[in-house]
Amino acid sequence: MDHLADLDRDAEVMRFITGRPSSIDETAVELEVALGTRWLVLAREDGAFLGWAARSSLTGHEYDIGR
Repeated sequence: MDHLADLDRDAEVMRFITGRPSSIDETAVELEVALGTRWLVLAREDGAFLGWAARSSLTGHEYDIGR
């Protein structure tokens, strides 16, 4: 939660997503709703937080990932 809250409070990051930084309460609600659909992205070398990733469904198209 701390990493996501830090990211969501960053105005430079959020200007591309919602247009404004999120409060800790907004981040908590977002996390609860998205639980299980978003994952932390950590550096393999040192475990540093890099961001988050999400999966979404695309209708009418199939893609192979990891080939």
